[in-house]
Amino acid sequence: MRVRRSCLLAALLLVPDEAGGQEIDPRERARAAGTLAVVVHPKCPLSTLSRTELRGIFLRQRASWPGQGSASVLMLNWPPGHPIRERFDRAVLGMDPREVAAYWIDRRVRGLGTPPRSSASAILILAIVARNPEAIAYLPLAEVTPRVKVLRIDGAPAGHPAYLLRARPR
Repeated sequence: MRVRRSCLLAALLLVPDEAGGQEIDPRERARAAGTLAVVVHPKCPLSTLSRTELRGIFLRQRASWPGQGSASVLMLNWPPGHPIRERFDRAVLGMDPREVAAYWIDRRVRGLGTPPRSSASAILILAIVARNPEAIAYLPLAEVTPRVKVLRIDGAPAGHPAYLLRARPR
């Protein structure tokens, strides 16, 4: 019952990915400057994704895990306008916020799907990923717990100089 209530609360707190326009606390910009980690459930059989595979997942161009048949994927984003989201979109999707918004408008108009759900809470994102074997998300590496698994990107571990979402030099 407790797990069911937690899942219901998580579902209610997640909003469709179109609620932008909020002012961002300067501390959030500092969090976004650190290394971001792509995380999945600990039982997810994958240990690495290519940038191309990660991009395809978050653009809903692929509906399942690479090499895993029909296992569907649940993507979790940060809200539009959030510095962590903007950094991820630029690095992984190769798009700025306007391009991402236009992409999702086009997909919706064509009946090709809706954007991933979003949350501005690392705690909520961690809880959902830790409980859902189909979930994938990204968050500051400093906020990752052992309840989730950090994926390598293009073979590089989080924190490595070749890691796609490594900390920005100051």
